[in-house]
Amino acid sequence: MNFNETIDAQFSQGYVRTQQAFWRKTNLGVTTRLTRADVLNDVNNVATPDQILYFYCHAIAYGLNQPGGLDASSLVLTNKPITLKDFRLEAPTEIPLSGKPLGETFLDLRQEFVARLHNPPGLLYALHCDADTMIDPPSAGALVA
Repeated sequence: MNFNETIDAQFSQGYVRTQQAFWRKTNLGVTTRLTRADVLNDVNNVATPDQILYFYCHAIAYGLNQPGGLDASSLVLTNKPITLKDFRLEAPTEIPLSGKPLGETFLDLRQEFVARLHNPPGLLYALHCDADTMIDPPSAGALVA
């Protein structure tokens, strides 16, 4: 789980705190990241157990005719954004995400959203995981009161 905690300062409902509290109560082995460095360090870790990357943050999308083009589109975490260019340059294609390199997965998704769906911002809001990954709703016993 990759969060932007500044969202709660913008809105009084505590959306991020609520999500963080929910996932802490599960026994799913969720890792929480808040900063650009946290995310990039973990996607560069060959021992990462991650099978799903979920971003609960703001996204900024740029079009082809805007400065920086699609590569300037970003996910805004607590301290600063990660651009699609950052992922392309800093998420190496040799580190697997459950069998497929993470960088290659992002590249494939990015190309599909642009070429087939004509929706570059879709990548910013997409769930990134293997197709066979499944999370069953936690049972009552899996949640701590």
